Amino acid sequence: MGNRLLNLLQAPLNRLFPRWIYAFRTSSEPSMAKKQNKRVFRRFPAEFDVSVKFSGNVKVPDRDEGELQNISGGGAMFFPCQPEKYYAGQQIEATIYLAGTNDVKACIRTEATIVRVEGAEEDSADRPVRVAIRFDRTFDFERIDSNDTEMKE
Repeated sequence: MGNRLLNLLQAPLNRLFPRWIYAFRTSSEPSMAKKQNKRVFRRFPAEFDVSVKFSGNVKVPDRDEGELQNISGGGAMFFPCQPEKYYAGQQIEATIYLAGTNDVKACIRTEATIVRVEGAEEDSADRPVRVAIRFDRTFDFERIDSNDTEMKE
């Protein structure tokens, strides 16, 4: 009954409330609901150094570095130094070096999965490559000793 009534009133209502009718019609479709719930956390712009350690059996050197572009509770996006090493579905360990003082430095370390590599297509040669990752587990915050060789100065 509800669908018949909506179909009967669709033309007059569409003229009065075009966006409302479109949202009402499509909100029950699974694809639209999936897109609406895709991003759970807000993204925050951030510029920190990132170190990447590749997991598994890889044929290329197992480390890379980059610069973080943004971060959220569920993932991050960064500019890699060697973008040809990345592909969707790849498992990595990401270390994000946080801003600190001369006495205290810290980082976030977590396992992550590459969600997408943007700008690696042939038609986007003028844009820098960005790598989007999804965090696979919660962060480990670590204090960095000033003698730690992995920390970039």
